[in-house]
Amino acid sequence: MGTERKTLTLTPLRNLVALGSLFVFGAVASRAGYLPRLDFRAQDDRSGHVATAEARSAELVFVYIGSSTCGVANQPWTAGAVQQAMQMVRRRASETGLGFVALGIAKDWNIDDGVKHLTRIANFDEISVGRNWANEALVKYVWRDLPGIAATPQVVVVLRVRHLESSVDTLRTHDFSSETLLMRKAGLSEIETWLNNGAPIRPTSMASDSVFWRG
Repeated sequence: MGTERKTLTLTPLRNLVALGSLFVFGAVASRAGYLPRLDFRAQDDRSGHVATAEARSAELVFVYIGSSTCGVANQPWTAGAVQQAMQMVRRRASETGLGFVALGIAKDWNIDDGVKHLTRIANFDEISVGRNWANEALVKYVWRDLPGIAATPQVVVVLRVRHLESSVDTLRTHDFSSETLLMRKAGLSEIETWLNNGAPIRPTSMASDSVFWRG
């Protein structure tokens, strides 16, 4: 007689029970200190600081809109003006206890051309490129949510309110419930005039209740 080989086969229901038991054991062991707890943190490579889930509840969003095909946007002095504007808004955010993020948008059809243009302009935190004026970020900041003139180059400053809701351990859910337009300048002359005047940001009534602004 051959040796009978016995196998253990779990039904889908038993598999589910087994996985559930393992999950419960891992959670209990982690809380008791027997297992390392997961650290949900992201390292910011540029500044060197650690961005935890305990983020600020509001931030200033600096938006640049340009294109590789726009003559004015590609003048040598345009990048300097945009970088100066970005730094002034960043400083304003720091002075008022707000977070800061810089968004670069290129309305190029060709994605590579748009990325190259934004790279020449400034060091943005995030970028959006492609589909010309139908670009989703442009739909948001020019056409639908915060409508304004469709022109390049352009800088926009937005107050974004973020609500944080507690989740499991250090995890939190982020609900960007509102964005308020604080400033929009289209064309290099408008941007330069705004800079020469000290880059004032005049809030709407919604923003002025909790934040003090210069200008």
